[in-house]
Amino acid sequence: MEDMRRMQSAVLSLLVVLTVCASGSDKSTDSGAKKTKRDLIPVGTLMDQSIRFQYAIYYLPSPSREPLGVLRQLLTKEAAPPIFANKVPDRPNTPIVSIQTVTNVQQEYAPPDTQYLQHFGRGLSRAQAEQLQRSDLAFIIDFA
Repeated sequence: MEDMRRMQSAVLSLLVVLTVCASGSDKSTDSGAKKTKRDLIPVGTLMDQSIRFQYAIYYLPSPSREPLGVLRQLLTKEAAPPIFANKVPDRPNTPIVSIQTVTNVQQEYAPPDTQYLQHFGRGLSRAQAEQLQRSDLAFIIDFA
């Protein structure tokens, strides 16, 4: 929850900086019209009421314990555990976790290719990146 607040604060700060920078330089180009600033950002809050992200865990080899059970066990120890749901609603008003196990990974949720992992796969060796391409099980977690 604290991470979500930090991320929202960082996004808001960035938007404020961009607004200040953009609003000072954008004038009307009509030579006969009075020069005025354009409305670049709508009035009101710039943050959505919720944030969501998805995390995928690719298994090589298959896990020794059932991932959903382990995750439930870990999250129930939290002071305010999220609600488990089959699908994340459009406008959640409470922390929600949705889990999906994908068994045909290559067709439904292919892992990042080796070129992508070469740039962004921090801590993965070339052999691990190549093994990842053969994964046949993924655990997809949606947080909102």
